Amino acid sequence: MSERYRAGVVGDDITGCQDIGIFFTKQGLRSITASSPDEIFKHQADVLIIDTDSRFDHAKQAYDKAAKAVKALQQAGCTQYFKKTCSVFRGNIGAEFDAMLDTLNESLMIVIAAFPKNGRTTVDGRHYVYGCELAASQFRHDPMNPMTSSDLAAIIALQSKRPIHHLLLKTIRQGHHEVRRQIEEAQKVGGYLICDCETQQDLKILAAAIVNEKVIGGSSAIAEELAVYHKHQETVQSHAVLPDKERGILLAVGSINQQSKRQSAYALAHGVIHIPFDPLMLYDRQASEKMLEGCFQKALGHLLKGEHVLLQPDCENEKVTLMKTVGRTKGYDEKSVSKLVSTALAKLVLQLIQASNQHRICIAGGDTSARIIEMLNIHASELVDEIQTGICSSLSLGEPKLLMILKSGSFGNEQFLLDAIDYLKQY
Repeated sequence: MSERYRAGVVGDDITGCQDIGIFFTKQGLRSITASSPDEIFKHQADVLIIDTDSRFDHAKQAYDKAAKAVKALQQAGCTQYFKKTCSVFRGNIGAEFDAMLDTLNESLMIVIAAFPKNGRTTVDGRHYVYGCELAASQFRHDPMNPMTSSDLAAIIALQSKRPIHHLLLKTIRQGHHEVRRQIEEAQKVGGYLICDCETQQDLKILAAAIVNEKVIGGSSAIAEELAVYHKHQETVQSHAVLPDKERGILLAVGSINQQSKRQSAYALAHGVIHIPFDPLMLYDRQASEKMLEGCFQKALGHLLKGEHVLLQPDCENEKVTLMKTVGRTKGYDEKSVSKLVSTALAKLVLQLIQASNQHRICIAGGDTSARIIEMLNIHASELVDEIQTGICSSLSLGEPKLLMILKSGSFGNEQFLLDAIDYLKQY
């Protein structure tokens, strides 16, 4: 294993860790995600991915977590390193980029934030979501990380003092040899080289130019093209045989992203049982317990009858605003409000998994996915299949044995939840 290519990835949330890993899995490379640096030494894999769960941390804490993860990946013998970010650059970007370069004692990181297949593009150093500037997109109103700038360099510079360079689209389209020349110029100064990118062909050119670069940062999209250079012919994983196939599929949506709302509405219109709860009641312990117990009993009955269930807090805009307003009067900041809701949903999912002997789940929302994985005591999982672009299935390593689809709230087409059900029913 030590003579083979080995990629080391540091991600700041579980869904992001999975969406980069599946691109390697598709090329025959065994990819493992782990929740702690120590966990990776228990598994043999070509791609080792550590989730620091640091997107909402303070910059210093995020830096320290990322540095610890990089040290573990170094000890594991990784040959190429990725600092995986959100595809719209939410989180502690500059701090975690610095942590990787500092720990590796490297001078330059190639930064590619674009993910063309999911509508993320970069032109002249400015980032776009389906053609709309990031600062004018739905992410401007993100409850945890409102994105008020479209300038990727400015976002990095909030937490890093390293030099920042740009590789423009016109240069990239001159071919990978010219890209290499520009990289070599940037290496003389060091820092971060932000690459424009509009299409998958742009990614192919960039991949050809950076295949041997040691440090890369940004979204998962570049991994799809880089993995081709390290393709293995053998199959590296197989599905577990999961019991209780007659159970209904459990879906939980904690994301308040508009795409997740559309996906939920589509699923409900096609017969999935909807079990919502009022997040405002979570501020009252007695009322909360009674409400969640009612949701549990109702959901369990449907699951045991083989019916598919969607759990979801009421996330209409007015309710979200009211949650924040009431939360402030009770001493909750926005992070605490979000965690209150995701924790309640995660506890409900855990109860249902245990009571129904559920072995197949689909979770939408990074924070919700993280809380559920934490409560289930799942420390590592192996990536299995790509369901849609940037969304995959994974199999927990250890017990409980779960086939999981954990997705970012903004990824997937309108019918995604139905596709997830069809996929999970196969196993």
